[in-house]
Amino acid sequence: MQQKLGKRLLIGPIDHPTDTNLKIYLNYAVLEQHYWLTRLFDDPLLLLIFMLIVSLPFITFLSWSLSKPVRALKNSADRVASGHWDNLPEIKGPLEFRAVGLSFQRMIFIIKKNQTEKNQLFANLSHELRTPLARIGLSNALIRRKYPELKNEIVRIEQNLLALETRIQAMLSLSKAQMLEKENLEPLLLEDILMPIIEEAQFEAHQHQLKFNWSKIPAIEINGNLSLLQSAIENILRNALRFAKKKVDLEISLDNNTVILKISDDGKGVLPEELEFIFTPFYRSEQQENDHHGAGLGLAIAKLALEVHKGSISAANQTSGLCIILTLPVHKLNQK
Repeated sequence: MQQKLGKRLLIGPIDHPTDTNLKIYLNYAVLEQHYWLTRLFDDPLLLLIFMLIVSLPFITFLSWSLSKPVRALKNSADRVASGHWDNLPEIKGPLEFRAVGLSFQRMIFIIKKNQTEKNQLFANLSHELRTPLARIGLSNALIRRKYPELKNEIVRIEQNLLALETRIQAMLSLSKAQMLEKENLEPLLLEDILMPIIEEAQFEAHQHQLKFNWSKIPAIEINGNLSLLQSAIENILRNALRFAKKKVDLEISLDNNTVILKISDDGKGVLPEELEFIFTPFYRSEQQENDHHGAGLGLAIAKLALEVHKGSISAANQTSGLCIILTLPVHKLNQK
């Protein structure tokens, strides 16, 4: 046993080697530091606690230094996944992390290049297809005049030509939405965007004996591309009119600096498990399998258009029908 008495250390009792009645005690001066070091190395638990306390700042700094480039790489991957390819941060840190960062940026460069080439090829093919289509249409018109008895067959050819032309136009719009740069956006009045679409929707609804309702258009400006925004909204409205039973509603509202458009119909809607897929190019829900008017590109074009304009699009089933919700940031609120 040992006990500290002031600046001295008492050790004992120790049995005498020859006389069992005698006990030996050792008493000697000791420095304060020496005593605690002795206690520390004699007690494994104290030694472990001491080592943890001493190494904690170093471990914290090492963990932070190693996790920082990992977080930067994760943030870059998240930005790419959300469609933001530019201004990716440089990965710093140990040599291994920098090598991974360079490989990641090289991968992004190649993917972006391939995506641009694919979109350009897509657009070129769509343009090239229009010329033979025009020639087929002209030949069809000549056959109609020369052989009037083939009227039914000629009408069927014209319907298929029209469907093909519509799909080519949809692919061109998709390509345009994918390649549009944010520098091509300009301030637009929401009324100028929506009124031509509403007028066309009114006419189409009347032709199909449907009721079309819309709310007042607020006096605001949107920073956007006119043709792309109109194409996106028109695609959604046409879908609603196509699948509605009795009515289609366009509800327009403001929430802080965001304009919200809700386009709803009273049709069949879509299956709940399909809601997350309907904005995928060429996807057709089971409810639309018997519909041959589209190519499954309308909602995909709308999604890309909204993303270019820093907006969003989502879908939700209602008690009866489907509701598509569009959001766009407000560029300027005008006072009337």
